[in-house]
Amino acid sequence: MYSIEYQIEGGVVHARVCGVISTGSEAACKAREVVDSAIKSGIYRVLLDERELDISVDIHEIIAIAREFEDRHIAFYGGRVACLYRPEKKNLYKAYETIYQNRSLSYRLFDGRDQALAWLGE
Repeated sequence: MYSIEYQIEGGVVHARVCGVISTGSEAACKAREVVDSAIKSGIYRVLLDERELDISVDIHEIIAIAREFEDRHIAFYGGRVACLYRPEKKNLYKAYETIYQNRSLSYRLFDGRDQALAWLGE
């Protein structure tokens, strides 16, 4: 079970995700919620803070999520997602980054909040 807290600040949607995601369907639901909240707000820059999220999904599930965003033409919104992640999950998040970028989704990993916000502001 996971929860998402949203805050809009400085033209950026801040989405803080906490809890546990252990299935691809949960990961897809979380991703949809974050993207849909950005679309609804009309703000397409998202700081996704998942440092307090324990996530366990496999590559096939990440590809399915990326394919869904591709089918929804999410890249045409011109948004960016900067993700703060748990260091022990770096390999998983690198897979997300690679798969999303291969589908023209602007998604990057950051170790620090300041660098993430700077990239979102470019």
